[in-house]
This record gives sequence, structure tokens and C-alpha cells, in this order.
Amino acid sequence: MSIIQKSLMQINDDICVPALTDFAEKQAHGMADINEIIRFLHDDFPIRTIKEELEKEIELRVAALNTTRDEIVRNLRKKCGEVNVNNWLSGKAKALTKESALKIAFALQMSAKEASWFLMQSCWLDGLYMRDYKDVIYRYCLDGKLEYNQAEALIKQHSYLDNVPNPDPVENAVFGECLTEVLDRNVQRISSVDELNEFILKNKPNFGSFRRSAYKKFMELYNTIKNYDAIREMQGTDDYPTDEEICRLLAMNIPSLKGKQSIINTVLKKIAEDALPRTTLTEIIGKQELRSNKKITEVKRKHLLLMWLYVKAGNPDYSEYSDRQAAVAECIYTINDDLLEPCGMPLIDLRNPFDWVIMNALNYAYFTGAGEDEGGDTVERINKVMEQLFKRMDEE
Repeated sequence: MSIIQKSLMQINDDICVPALTDFAEKQAHGMADINEIIRFLHDDFPIRTIKEELEKEIELRVAALNTTRDEIVRNLRKKCGEVNVNNWLSGKAKALTKESALKIAFALQMSAKEASWFLMQSCWLDGLYMRDYKDVIYRYCLDGKLEYNQAEALIKQHSYLDNVPNPDPVENAVFGECLTEVLDRNVQRISSVDELNEFILKNKPNFGSFRRSAYKKFMELYNTIKNYDAIREMQGTDDYPTDEEICRLLAMNIPSLKGKQSIINTVLKKIAEDALPRTTLTEIIGKQELRSNKKITEVKRKHLLLMWLYVKAGNPDYSEYSDRQAAVAECIYTINDDLLEPCGMPLIDLRNPFDWVIMNALNYAYFTGAGEDEGGDTVERINKVMEQLFKRMDEE
């Protein structure tokens, strides 16, 4: 097992997931030629499927619950609906909503930790986040082995919180912990519905549906880019970069999908979806000063990753590590541990096309023998891959 696989397998104290696709990792390490990368992404990329992930979870539950596959599938059909389960197991469904993923988690009797991992890694959704009162309720009900409809009833009881204005996300640490960590620790101590209701009422000013951690990290990275001397030097000006210029820097030549839906395959869609437009960036940064009932725009995972890559991984220092693989593993570990996991976002997964491109670019950015075509800079290499990938798409 590679260093990267090991670093990606350690998720929490008591959940260890299977290694990521060996083939995808091998290809990420082995490809230097951009044309071959484009062909692989376009034709052979092993996209993870809902069917595959659900079958894996069913197999795990058979062992954990000491039952049969037929019994588990029967219970899934009962709790989630015949049509839904048929679509999931047949491969017709290409994505899961959070509601469906949670119904599966309840039906399979997952713990809150298992459910959060299933949401993030299997479904590419946010995990359970203790600054969202709904997720606090789901967590309590999952660990308490209550039913999904019981969780929904409790959520309805507290639905008035949806209209409570979000407080300023810039918070002071409490005894060395941020407020999110304090809430997370205290939620684990709840042992009854009465205690749950009391906890939610007591903390209602602290709840909000957006990811405060992601917003804070995004703004830190944005402000770093905004003040980059290197950008001003490159542009030959003393002016600070505009938001429009920052968007161009981060876009990695990912084009808009408008008018091109019919000629884009599944891999290209997953790479191009939610590219960062100027309007979104303006909306995010324009809401630092909150007013009455205004909510901060939720920061998307891809936008956060692009920001991080531009600031942190543009020119990695290979010399600190014994070999390239160790350097890349450390970088992926940092992305997971410091950026994605604290924000309740899916960790790096080599069967997510965008993540695979990142992995490939990091791999060759750390390779001291990389020639001009390979690109010794992470952002530069991603930019080249995107440019060629979508240029080829336009020619089809």
C-alpha cells in the first residue's frame, strides 16, 4: 500500500475505509504527457458510482449487523422506497441528495461518524456539521438508533431557526477551541430528546446552515491573493488585483458549460461544474459585514480548493522530503486535515475527476526532473490540463 493510500485511509479513531482505486492512483503517478492525461480523463476515467458505493456499504453492514444481504436490501426498500433503491442498485442514479443519503444511513443503522463519512466520501456531500441544527439532530438520532422520520419531526419542531439571522462568523476561541469544536464536543454528551431540545434552544444564536469554517478559510486565502506582491510584479503595476483578475487566476481555464451540455461527457461535467464566476466571488466577499437577515453565501469545495492551490501549492519545496511520493502524500494529507475535513467537505478522492487532476499536478510539481511540458508548478500544470482538455472538447 502506498504512502498516499495510507494517509487517505486514516479518517477517524474507529473508521477505516478501503483503499482508493489502485488504478486511478497508478495513473495519477504514471502520466507525464498531457495528451495522454486528456485521453485518460476523456475515455477511461473510473468514475465512482452510487451503485458501487451502496453495494460496498451493504457488504459492510452484512458483517456489522450479522445479517444477510437480502434482509438489508429489503429494509432499504422499506425505508427508502422501491423505485429509489432500484435506481441506486441498477446504476441509473448518478448522484444522491443529502436527504437520500441520510435515509440510507438510517436504514443501514450507521453511527453518526459512519454516516458523516458516507455522506462525504461516497456521496460527495457535506458531512454532519455541528453549526447546523439539522445535523445536530441527525447526529443524535443516528447514534441513538432512532428512525429517520423521528429526526425529521424534531427538525420540523425547530424549523423556526431557519429564519434566525446568522451571527458574525468571526469568533473568539473558547479555552483554545473555536465555537464549532466546543459545540461538537458538547453534542456528544446529549443523552435524551429533552437535552437535545435544550441544547438547540441554548445555542440557537450559534447555528447557521452555511459552513463558517469554509468561509473563514476562503477569506483568509482570498486576502492573501489580494495582497500578493508577486501578482503585482507579474502585471507590472502597483495596483492590487481586482476580483475579476483573481477569478481568472483561479479559473484554470475551466470554461462555462452554457450551450455545451450535449457534447460534454460525464468526466468533463464533473471537472467543469461550479467553476468560480466573478458574481459568486463578489457575493461571497461582499457579505463579510452581515446585515439583519442576510446569510453568507456557502463556499463550494472546488472554490476553496482552487484558492488553496493557488496560495499554498504553486511552488512546492521538494527538498524537504526523501522522495516525491512522500512529498505528495504530505501535501494531500494537509489538504484533507487542514482544509477539507474541518469544513465538513469530502476528502481528496482519486475517483473524483477534479481531485485526480489535482493529484496528478501535485505529483509532477514535486518532480524535480519535470520538463516544460509537464509543468513544475501545480497551478500551471492544472491550467495546461484544463486548457487542452476543453480545447479538445470544443473541437469535437
